[in-house]
Amino acid sequence: MPRNLAITKRVSLADIADGWTDEAFALIRPATYGDRIELTEFTDSAPSRAAQLKYQLDFTKARVVSGKVFVLDDKGQLVLDDYQPGDLDASNELNDKLYLEINGITLDPKDLKTETETSPIIEPSTKP
Repeated sequence: MPRNLAITKRVSLADIADGWTDEAFALIRPATYGDRIELTEFTDSAPSRAAQLKYQLDFTKARVVSGKVFVLDDKGQLVLDDYQPGDLDASNELNDKLYLEINGITLDPKDLKTETETSPIIEPSTKP
């Protein structure tokens, strides 16, 4: 078994929700080749969508080392607090962002197009 190298990456969570600043972050351990092999074997087995989501959640929880997140206090105000693994259960966006970061996938919002934007445009005929 390979050694557990001290390779971590700080990921800003500033864009997760309104009011979240760079003070919110997660310290993650990037995926290894072993992780990628495991993921490939898992996806090749044609798992259900529910199994895929559970795999992603469990995988992400195992790879987040620590961090700071904003929580709501009793008055509904944002307060910076320590990250807890259960925080991933509370936010799809947080889980998805960290999963992509752990796997080294960077999405540019300009590359994300809706079905309408990517569908071919059919020009109306000018013939009577």
